[in-house]
Amino acid sequence: MNNSVINEEIVLKYPDGFGLMDSEELKKYFGTSNNMSGIRNAEQHIIMSFAWNRLNILTSVLADDKSVLNGMEKKLKGNLKEYKRTSDISINVCGVKANGFNFEYTSNDGDIAQTGKIIIFKLGKCLYIVQFAARKEQEQQAQNVFDEIITSMTIGKN
Repeated sequence: MNNSVINEEIVLKYPDGFGLMDSEELKKYFGTSNNMSGIRNAEQHIIMSFAWNRLNILTSVLADDKSVLNGMEKKLKGNLKEYKRTSDISINVCGVKANGFNFEYTSNDGDIAQTGKIIIFKLGKCLYIVQFAARKEQEQQAQNVFDEIITSMTIGKN
């Protein structure tokens, strides 16, 4: 297992075979590397990113889970081929409630069926967005990896 610290606030553990994504990889897959960290296992075709935004009083009131998730879904629909939302997610991350959804799509660069997840949660004055993607044919294995990483996340600086 390997450790990483997100936004100097959250420690996560991830399995061997994963590596931290550099700035160029983050830009390739997510369009930006600002306020973002990610891990990737090229052999298993699994990517997981962690983005954060500091909330001020106004955005804290306006940025409820539902509106943020609706905005994220709108972007996914516009960017992903054959996008389809499959179910909702409600889990605990670092002792707080996280909401999100599962989805499926076809990769743009290889016509490969993919499965994905997005969850969001607020921790202190930050909104965190976790994105996860894997091949559909390896969905159960990917779900196990996702669960392992999410349950490993703790508040602290390592």
